[in-house]
Amino acid sequence: MEAALQARGERTRRVWARGGYTPLFSALKAVMRRVRPGAIPAPGRSEKRSRLLRRGWRRTLWLGLALCDLALYYGFWIRWLKLRGFTVLSDRYVLDTELDFDLNFPDARVRQSWPWRCLLAVVPSPERSFMFLVSVEESQRRAALKNEPFPDSAAVLAERCRVYEAACQSGAYMRIDGLQSREVITQELLAQIDAVLGKRAS
Repeated sequence: MEAALQARGERTRRVWARGGYTPLFSALKAVMRRVRPGAIPAPGRSEKRSRLLRRGWRRTLWLGLALCDLALYYGFWIRWLKLRGFTVLSDRYVLDTELDFDLNFPDARVRQSWPWRCLLAVVPSPERSFMFLVSVEESQRRAALKNEPFPDSAAVLAERCRVYEAACQSGAYMRIDGLQSREVITQELLAQIDAVLGKRAS
């Protein structure tokens, strides 16, 4: 997709971020692990990580920092790229973080917090949003092929599918059948993106 856009003369930049996993936040955690070994759990799921983030000030601080950092990333970095003339392709967006936090911290009331409200206030609205959906079984199969170190359970994957399907039905996202061939998916995406580029030119 990125190559196809560049062939159309677009300057592109691909970004990836989720709450707690922006480049800046990940770099800060890496520094902390070197400065204070053991203070921050290793990446991925673990009993130590779950215990530290289960409740109390550590969880509140971690969530607040993660959301403020994500607001900087989405609200300023992506806007800066767009001002410089880049077409930004974001793999994951705010809904993914919302769902992650709902699943991992169900009693934290993240969406009622001021950092979450700040994030929603500054995040730019995408010109087009797509949702690539596959079945729970296919998702598990692909995770196994990629040797995913921390795969979601079938129950968690089912809940993600439910939320993503609802987002598509609301009209917030265009649903893409992830079982189609790469060529067919690319053509679907290019048709939508060409419509955006046409609007920009008019």
